[in-house]
Amino acid sequence: MFAILRAAFTWLISYVLGKALFVTIFAGLLAIIWTYALDFVGGAVDLQGAGDGISSLPADMLFFLLVLRIDIGMPILLGAWIVRFSIRRLPVIG
Repeated sequence: MFAILRAAFTWLISYVLGKALFVTIFAGLLAIIWTYALDFVGGAVDLQGAGDGISSLPADMLFFLLVLRIDIGMPILLGAWIVRFSIRRLPVIG
């Protein structure tokens, strides 16, 4: 009985730790690659035009954009869309 419980515990620990180790390594590599990719793309994209476009909005519209916290929500949505696009390109998940 003890041998069966020990074998089950050993299998469970090795399975969970194996998965966790793989996910941790994959997430770390993805974070490193993502950092370099954002630095590369950030240098190629000019965001000055976006700032000029936002500054030309009327004060009433800017009030509602600030109340709805668009300044926080838009970067989160854009990042989520980019991550979803990147994950869809992986052959295992896609």
